[in-house]
Amino acid sequence: MISFQDVSFAYPGENNILEGFSLDIKEGEQLAIIGANGAGKSTILKSVLGLLDIRGDIYIDGLKLEKKNLKQIRKSVGYVLQDSDNQMFMPKVIDDLMFGLINYGMSQNEAKKKSEEVLQMLGIAHLAEKHNYKLSTGEKRMAAIATVLAMEPRIMLLDEPSAALDPSNRRKIINTLNSLNITKVIATHDLDLVLDTCERVILINQGRLVADGAVKDILTNRQLLENNNLELPFSMV
Repeated sequence: MISFQDVSFAYPGENNILEGFSLDIKEGEQLAIIGANGAGKSTILKSVLGLLDIRGDIYIDGLKLEKKNLKQIRKSVGYVLQDSDNQMFMPKVIDDLMFGLINYGMSQNEAKKKSEEVLQMLGIAHLAEKHNYKLSTGEKRMAAIATVLAMEPRIMLLDEPSAALDPSNRRKIINTLNSLNITKVIATHDLDLVLDTCERVILINQGRLVADGAVKDILTNRQLLENNNLELPFSMV
């Protein structure tokens, strides 16, 4: 579904954030990307959407990531940003959901119906007419996920989806992720979230792949985690 082939990236005048990174992600897989701050987690997600000028090759669903394929690739990939304030830019929640659908050719009525269905599915239909600036952090995160799901992506990228959430909203996010039968790639520091949502995890350090395997094999390896500036999940301490 996604293939990175010897991918490197650096901002002008800086050291590489990604260095010779290669990875294959299968269709329907739930993959977590973990690593310390600055390891390159968010960079990996951004590169899938063609937002960065990388060296190397990336293939998404058989299409090479290049300018002529970007529009088709971006129809298949949904990206939930770490900061929902950067994703929710319309006055009301329903407006944000409808915006993308209308841009892809849906009529106003079709877009509204589809948006209401997605909000209902996520249990946040009551937020439809709420102004974005009045949403709590958890509500805004759920609404941001709804805007992506409304587009029916085949691949979903999520950057720190549980950041700053209270326990109730964190559990709601976990349940939502587990209910989605699509390919999911989650970049996060929340190792307990990884235990609850993912089957496979990769560990990166300074842009290089350090470990790749089953979640429990990697997240129970204290020495491996500590060597890469991470700690065991709270539930395993």
